[in-house]
Amino acid sequence: MCLAVRVDDSKGQEEWRRVLPVVRQADLLLVVLRDFELSGTSKPDPKAEFAAMWNELIFADLDTVTTRIGEDRGSPQEAYKDP
Repeated sequence: MCLAVRVDDSKGQEEWRRVLPVVRQADLLLVVLRDFELSGTSKPDPKAEFAAMWNELIFADLDTVTTRIGEDRGSPQEAYKDP
């Protein structure tokens, strides 16, 4: 499967969040970042785009872990209480 998603604007970020479950199931993730200017587009910032994508993956994993801990202990609020 090949996905092309821009994360440098709100529409692209919404699209990224929509396809994130599919991305997380992949065995391999290849990231291609634009580092050249195209007419009619904003100046590229590949470091910021990679950081945005990476942060979304980290937060999605954190959400999964928090949910699983909550399931084991009853609720997410109880997951943070001392045993």
